[in-house]
Amino acid sequence: MKYQITAPDGRKFDITAPEGATEDQVMSYAKQNWDRRQKQKAEGEADMQRLADPTSGMSGMEKFTAGMGKAFTDLGRGAGQLVGYGPNQQEMQDIKRQDAPLMGTLPGVSGNIAGNIAALAPAALIPGAGTIPGAAALGGLTGALQPTETTGERLTNMAVGGVLGGGTQALGTVGARKLGEMAATRETRKAAQVAQDSIRSETLKKGVEAGYVVPPSAVNASFVNKRLESIAGKAAVGQEAAIRNQSVTDALARRAAGVPETEPLTMKTLEAARNRLAEPYREVSQLSQFADDTLTQLKEARQNANKFYKAYERIPLPSLESKAQRFKQTATMLEERLEKSALDAGKAGLVKELRNARVALAKNYDVERALNLGSGEIDASVLGRAYDRGAPFTGELETIAKMQQAFRPYMREGGNIPTPGVSKSEALASALLGTMGGAAAGPAGIAAGALPLVSGPARSMVLSPMYQKANVLAQPQGAGMLTREMAMLKDPEVQRQLALALRMGVPGMMASQPVE
Repeated sequence: MKYQITAPDGRKFDITAPEGATEDQVMSYAKQNWDRRQKQKAEGEADMQRLADPTSGMSGMEKFTAGMGKAFTDLGRGAGQLVGYGPNQQEMQDIKRQDAPLMGTLPGVSGNIAGNIAALAPAALIPGAGTIPGAAALGGLTGALQPTETTGERLTNMAVGGVLGGGTQALGTVGARKLGEMAATRETRKAAQVAQDSIRSETLKKGVEAGYVVPPSAVNASFVNKRLESIAGKAAVGQEAAIRNQSVTDALARRAAGVPETEPLTMKTLEAARNRLAEPYREVSQLSQFADDTLTQLKEARQNANKFYKAYERIPLPSLESKAQRFKQTATMLEERLEKSALDAGKAGLVKELRNARVALAKNYDVERALNLGSGEIDASVLGRAYDRGAPFTGELETIAKMQQAFRPYMREGGNIPTPGVSKSEALASALLGTMGGAAAGPAGIAAGALPLVSGPARSMVLSPMYQKANVLAQPQGAGMLTREMAMLKDPEVQRQLALALRMGVPGMMASQPVE
């Protein structure tokens, strides 16, 4: 018996059910029929999908293997077409439609490329195949062996294959050699730069250990360092670094000259230090009248040498430097006489004391030449120039001189440096931000006026000992791994292997063309 039911979407259906069935039984019967039909429909669609896509249900390895098989089969089809026995145009269209699902998968394409390479690899052993013309001919042959629908398509494949073959051979030889030479040149330059930077890095390391500071971006221009210095004010950071460094220079010079840390650097304190340091000379002068006369001559020679060196710093005339050097040589000869007097008197231990005193007094005179009598500060540039001319500095004076030569902008006299952080723009910016913030957010927004004031704390941070050691002493790096690997392309054997690998990829390039 037929019953009419209404579906939720409003459609009406006739349902056949036993006579006398209740409404629930009719609906249950209708649901069973509907489920059965839906299942049959789904199974039918799955069957159609399997027919349309032969790769459905295949694993990746199975698709790879099928792609390899297709490569060998296609080469046979292409060779057959060349002698008139291959598939015709309609058959090729059917083959392409059938293979399209497989060639639309990564394993299928990979297997097809691998199959073509494996099939044509022996051709690379043909004499002359390693030349650009030979590789072009082999590429043309590869294109000719690909099955096509028309003669025009085959000619196009041959032209493309020839260009790819010759091009990959040229790329693997001429191109690789030039690339390798460029990388090797870059590696050599980088190594030279690292070697050069190592001298500067060693100077900076000793300087930072002594208390010197430099703006981090001057030696390690990282993103963070540059941003922090922008906030702190680049000019202000340099000024504050120079002011701090002046204090370090004065402390090092005071130590080198033998002046106590609690005393200022003046002509009087330097002379007092020399008087203490010269005690071994006074002892040897008491040995004989000859030794006493020699000591008097030595003092005069040192004073004259120092006088002409200071004159040379003010007016760099070669004649002044020459006179200073002659008096210095005279002083050296007189010192040797005093040492001999001590030895002749059996005072061997006094000779060592004389030599130590000689070095200490020389440092004291060097500091005096660099002293600014008006400010009591040491002009590091005087020591830097003397070191550059060959002055045999050691210890503290060597540290000062090297830092001045390597980082001159931050080793200036403190009295010539403007006070850092004094800026009209900073005051104006603070007032403007405070006004705008107050207008936009009320009393709380006025705090925006304090933003420019963070420049001071930022300067203190980038010039702090901890930050200097962590961010300034970064060692320069050599050429990267990629550059070193690329430099290997200079090797002719590497070029040959690369060209072979690229040339063997031509069959895969030809076979993996898009299909309609």
